[in-house]
Amino acid sequence: MREAHRFFEYRIEAVGEVRRFVRGVARSWAVDGDDLALVTGELSANAIQHARTPFVVHLSLDQRVTRAGVFDQSDLLPRRRSPKLFEAGGRGILIVEALSRRWGVHLMPTGKIVWAELTTGKARRGAVDAGPVPLP
Repeated sequence: MREAHRFFEYRIEAVGEVRRFVRGVARSWAVDGDDLALVTGELSANAIQHARTPFVVHLSLDQRVTRAGVFDQSDLLPRRRSPKLFEAGGRGILIVEALSRRWGVHLMPTGKIVWAELTTGKARRGAVDAGPVPLP
C-alpha cells in the first residue's frame, strides 16, 4: 500500500494546493489523478467553508483503489444539497458522489474524516456509505 499525507492551513488558496498535491502524488503512483484531485479538492473546500479549521489530506493506493480522506477539527457533517440551476455553490457532495465508488464520514474525538474511494482507471459511479473505512 502506498500513502501520502499533508497538512493545509485554513485558507481558500489551499484548495488549489490540495489539487496540485494530489495530482503530484497520483503521478508518482502512475495513476490518473484528475478525478482524485477533483474529489479531494471538493472535500477540502468543504473543510475550509464549513469546518473553518486547518485540515490534513491523506491519500492511499491499495491495488486498484485510491482513497482520499480529509480530516478537519469540526464535527459538522457534510450534507447533500439540491442547488438551483444558477446557484454558485452546493454541488461539492454531488460531485464526490458522482466520481466516487463510495464515500462517508468517520467521526473522531477531535473532528471528522470525510473520505472517498475511487477505482483507478475505470469509470465509476457510487453511493453514500455512512460507515467508516479505515484510512491507514
